[in-house]
Amino acid sequence: MRLRVADGEAARRLATALTDMLDGQPAVVREDEPQTVAVVWGESETEPDDEEWDEQAHADLVFYLRAWSADDPRRELTILDRGLVEISERTLRRAS
Repeated sequence: MRLRVADGEAARRLATALTDMLDGQPAVVREDEPQTVAVVWGESETEPDDEEWDEQAHADLVFYLRAWSADDPRRELTILDRGLVEISERTLRRAS
């Protein structure tokens, strides 16, 4: 999932909070896009089909993001991409 946060400092704080919330799964801010937070989950052998996984995995995250952003304009969020994506092993190693 990629999110755009209205404020770059808020994006960095969100990335740190998400990494903690997701038990160490990477949540990073790209240096060339300081307002963009990318959240990555590693694939597992036991994941259900895409639609079911999407609903189960994102429900708590969406709730958390809504609570985090509240009414603070610096924390306004825009979802840029969500769902399953193909990431090479090399890219995943660089992100973690």
